[in-house]
Amino acid sequence: MSLFMQSSDKALVEQVFWFVGNSIGESEKLRDLFINSTCILDSLYNLAQSPRIGRSLMRTACWITSNIARFKNLETSQVIS
Repeated sequence: MSLFMQSSDKALVEQVFWFVGNSIGESEKLRDLFINSTCILDSLYNLAQSPRIGRSLMRTACWITSNIARFKNLETSQVIS
């Protein structure tokens, strides 16, 4: 999955982000699983550093970020690497 998140095909990245965002939004346990076993945070950071991002992909990235923060008990060490 991490390979797909770092693809140059923005449509593919957006579809993978939708899957991840839906999963992360389901429970704290799933959120922690995705944060600890995928490159979702690195992918979001790299996307934010991109000079041009489509509006739809940006909305999806913001939505994922809000789902990550949705549940309490997020350890700082999970976010800051």
